[in-house]
Amino acid sequence: MKRKYKILLIVVAVLIVVGFSAKRVLLDSSHVADVPGIAVTVDDFRKVAGSGENLPVKINIIRVAEGEFPGGMVVAGDRSKTYTAPLAAFQVVYEREFPGGGNTVIVDAGLDRDGVDKMGGHSVFNEAGYTMVQRAMRKAAAILITHEHFDHAGAIARSPFFNEISRRVLLTPEQAAGPEIKNAGFTPEMIAKCGRLTYTGLHSPFPGMVLLKTPGHLQGHQVIYVKLRNGNEFLIAGDIAWHMDNITRLISRPLLVSLFLGEDRDAVAGQLRWLHDVWYKAHPEVRIIVSHDRAQQDGYVKSGVMGGSFSL
Repeated sequence: MKRKYKILLIVVAVLIVVGFSAKRVLLDSSHVADVPGIAVTVDDFRKVAGSGENLPVKINIIRVAEGEFPGGMVVAGDRSKTYTAPLAAFQVVYEREFPGGGNTVIVDAGLDRDGVDKMGGHSVFNEAGYTMVQRAMRKAAAILITHEHFDHAGAIARSPFFNEISRRVLLTPEQAAGPEIKNAGFTPEMIAKCGRLTYTGLHSPFPGMVLLKTPGHLQGHQVIYVKLRNGNEFLIAGDIAWHMDNITRLISRPLLVSLFLGEDRDAVAGQLRWLHDVWYKAHPEVRIIVSHDRAQQDGYVKSGVMGGSFSL
């Protein structure tokens, strides 16, 4: 994290010296590729996901916390509104238990109270939601993360039940070796206790769930496609975008934020174009899930396509 703060201080200094021109470059400029940066299609995901009675029957969401961010931090150049950003956990539910026990897969887990308090600002912790996620992880067949940032993996590393759930936590090699995983609370000893999820290309660790590595936001970033038995399809897109506005309007996070995060901005630019062209425009029947878009998530729950509570 020290490196990130150093970058931020340098950028702020440049802003002070250069003034208006730097503001336009660092805060207002968007970067989205002209062509998709990923060649994999929706039909490729569908083929690997399979079909039949073994597919999951439901996907649920719980918000562990939420905060507010100025629009200009989320959508480059747009300071017209404030975005409410949830820290969410997802639960994919199957009808039957897996051989090792459990009939659910958790994707991301949010953060604990201490972590949320350290975020400061207008962050609000959901004690009931956090407790439900902790209970669900103890009963899950597996726990995955889209990436190892603290707001996605912190409630796993800092779980009071970590030793119990560690064998169910499946990390990719990139996530396990990533520089950010220690900021989420994982020690080398804790990482060693976790399972490994080693794969290339499209990978289906469970029926109806397909993973694809999408390094950029972090080297350990991955997207997770979910196909339900009733035909509903979802793409948990992690933090490629922070809001559907990034995808629908084709406007990225500002350069200042990308620098602070240490992103591969070119990679994310190609992934944004991929989400827009290949998913949002060509296959609107597949519901993209953006991790920090409260309005989108509320809409999915209200319409009944996602559950607003976890199955325990």
